[in-house]
Amino acid sequence: LLGGVSSQLGTAATSRFAFLRLTAQGQRDPSFGIGGSGSFVLDIAAVGEMTAMSTTSSGKILFAGSNQQHTGIVGKVGENGAYDSIFGQNGKRYIGPGLLYDPAISYAPLALVPLRSGALLVVGIATNGESACAGIALLTEAGKFDPTLGGDGTICLAPARTGVPLAIGTDAFELDNGQILVSGGAF
Repeated sequence: LLGGVSSQLGTAATSRFAFLRLTAQGQRDPSFGIGGSGSFVLDIAAVGEMTAMSTTSSGKILFAGSNQQHTGIVGKVGENGAYDSIFGQNGKRYIGPGLLYDPAISYAPLALVPLRSGALLVVGIATNGESACAGIALLTEAGKFDPTLGGDGTICLAPARTGVPLAIGTDAFELDNGQILVSGGAF
């Protein structure tokens, strides 16, 4: 399964998140996508690139990136490109201004970690123009913010040292004991 951004050359069209699945022989998978095409393009205008992708145990596709307002977006779709209607708002959850790092100017999700409980951990970077933190959101299986993390479903891990303006969360893992290990760096 490949995920990324699709743009139409020669037009002023907006880039959009897109998916393509290949068979073991390297051909488009006719059982995936719209009309046997092996691919589909979503209706979300993208900025930059799709930054994370994962799958659920039920075969749904999770994806993350940023939209034109520099707001993080996490979505869940089926193999036919249809949004999972019970996830977030019509298959999408936006993470941005007013959450994580108040007042956040932008949020870029960098990793998606489906947890054994069915919840989803989203790890990335939240910035306000002067500094940044490792922004972490915990979403329920239905794509709602889970208040067991930070009271509103989000936390911002700032650098531990003074004078270090940037922290970034790049990945996370669920340990066997259920604890979460977040990796990243500070600059």
